[in-house]
This record gives sequence, structure tokens and C-alpha cells, in this order.
Amino acid sequence: MKNLEYLFVICDYRKHASMPRYINGEEIDDWKKKANISEFANQKGSEGWELIAADNNAQEYIFKRNKQESIAVKDLSNNNIITKS
Repeated sequence: MKNLEYLFVICDYRKHASMPRYINGEEIDDWKKKANISEFANQKGSEGWELIAADNNAQEYIFKRNKQESIAVKDLSNNNIITKS
């Protein structure tokens, strides 16, 4: 079974564009200065996210991707364990 992760994005309409304001219930810092939903979707697409649902009336969007697996790597220079995605 695939492990998936999801982003639930709620936008606010500003200056003739939908601007992502909340991701998974958390308000984005300085959201008014960030990318519009088109730019945001392209950025997330390059990170492996796929837009799977959109409700333009409610300004809600859902993205999904395969869950990133963490890999533990031992740093031989100082014997620390480093977790990488």
C-alpha cells in the first residue's frame, strides 16, 4: 500500500488573483507577498505534488504525493546520525 501525504490549501482572493493563505490549517507567513495559486501549483508540481481536487468557488485545493521516506546516514567525521528525506 502506498503511503501518501496531502496538502490542503485554502486561498484568499487578492488583487485579482487567488493567493494561498492556509496550508493544512496553518496560515502562511506573509501570504500576501507570496505566489498566486498558479505559481504555487507549478512550484509544488516540481516538488512531486499533484493537484487532485480544486473548488474554485470555495478557493480550496488538494495536492498529494508519495510520502517522502527518511534515510538515516552515519556521518563518519563525527559519528552523528543524519536523517535525510
